Order: sequence, then structure tokens, then C-alpha cells
Amino acid sequence: MTTSTDPSSEFQNQAPAILVTGAAKGIGYATCIAMAQAGWRVFAGVRKDSDVVPGCEMVLLDVTSDVYVADAVRLLESLLPHGLSGLVNNAGFVQPGPLECIPPDSFSDLLAVNVEGVHRVTAAFLPLLRKGNGKKPGRVVNISSMSGVFALPILGAYNASKFALEGMSDAWRRELRPQGVGVFLVQPGPIRTPIWRRADSLSQHVQANMSDEQVRLYTPVMTSIQKHSQAAEKTALPPERVVRAIKKALCARRPPLRQVVGWRTWGVMQLGRWLPGKWIDFIIMNRT
Repeated sequence: MTTSTDPSSEFQNQAPAILVTGAAKGIGYATCIAMAQAGWRVFAGVRKDSDVVPGCEMVLLDVTSDVYVADAVRLLESLLPHGLSGLVNNAGFVQPGPLECIPPDSFSDLLAVNVEGVHRVTAAFLPLLRKGNGKKPGRVVNISSMSGVFALPILGAYNASKFALEGMSDAWRRELRPQGVGVFLVQPGPIRTPIWRRADSLSQHVQANMSDEQVRLYTPVMTSIQKHSQAAEKTALPPERVVRAIKKALCARRPPLRQVVGWRTWGVMQLGRWLPGKWIDFIIMNRT
């Protein structure tokens, strides 16, 4: 499914092209808008026919489906004979809850999107990325998180997915560097997006299925984390702050391999890197 532009125009054939997954809302939507305004040909990966991103070409893309991904590859191969300049792996969601209480199926669903989906999409589009725009190979930008470096209770499943993404991105970068394909990470902290509304719904589902003992054991820390999350949401950065980092990763001559979005996020991540684990545990448990 494509809309909004004429694939045969000379401008489109010459403009660098980018695919963004999870483009219907939040960071993905803002990225698509910004890159289209910057003159890129933007393919917005969405899951529903009704999703529309102005100025972009819509691509039905469920990152957990081999069929959808293969269809998207065939579509872009037909429209982009010179290749793809950028891929932004943005699709993802948060599954809160104590690790003990998250059903295995729910854990698997999270990893299927946040980790396996990135692998599936990146591997499928690598031939187009190696072509680039006919001049140089393209770049991959993976949207990670502060949660990929600093783990918090009640977000363990999400932490697991983002820690995995960090490691996978390092491996991709080192494997693809000889081929000229760059791989970069963007690490936001709290961002004002709808992702947390779904997280609240999933958290309520987990709580509804907890045993009486689990409720007794985990309610204090869950309540505390929820209060901290609500406070963080009030000061969360707009998606456009993340877009700046994505544009730098795609366009700068020598972008950083990792970009942290927000000074508070940077500070928390530094604590995670340099303080002894016992100190971090003490700090977290005394704040929760």
C-alpha cells in the first residue's frame, strides 16, 4: 500500500529513501514527518490500512510476520532500484510487571517485536541497504532506551528486550562495517508517546492475574514505580528530541555509535555504568 507521492517522479528516484517501522504514532510518526520535510522519500511502516502519515508512503508492515516483511521488501525493491538509504527500527512496546508474574506468552510477544522484529526486518532489507542510494550503502538506526543499560524492577521484561537489542546492534555494526552499512543506536529516556498507555493496560492485565501472595509481595514496589513513572511522564521529552538524534545518525558524516537523549537519562545511565551494583541496588530499593 503506497500513498501521498508519485513513485515515478524524478525527485523521488533521486531522493534518499528511508523505511521507519512503528510509524503510526509517537517517535516513528515524528521521524517520518521530519524526514519527509527534509526531502527524503519516506516509507512509513504501519499495521493498519487506516494509518496515515502525511507526505509519506504507507507500507503495511507487521515486524513479527515473515509474510508482511517479505511483501514490504518486494514493494520497496520495485520502487527503489537504487536501494534504501536508511532503516529506522522503531516498532516496540513495554510490558510492565514483576518478572515472576508475566506469563511466558506475554514475554515471548514482547521479544517477538522488540528483538526478533528488529532482526527480521534488518536482515530482510540488508540487500537494499547495501545498495544504498546508488552512491553509498545505507544506515540502520535502532531505537533502544535507557532501559537497555539501566534495569529497574517491574520493567524487567522490557529491560531484557532492550539489553538484547543493544548487544545485537553491536554485533550487527561489527558484521556490517566491512560492507559499508552503518548501525547506530539512539537511547531515549522518558518520551511523551502513547507507548505508556498500552503499558498501563498490559500492567493491569498482569495484576488481575496475580495470586494473593504475589499481590502482597509486589504491590509496594509496583505502586512506587507507578508513582515515579507518572512523575517522569510529566517531565517527559517530546518525540522531536529523539528525532534530532535519529536525523544525526542518518545524515551526519560521522555520527556517534550511541546517542543518549536527555541529560537526566545520561546521568542515570552513567550511574549504571560506574557505580557498584550493590550501591545501585541500595539506591533503587530505598527510592521504591
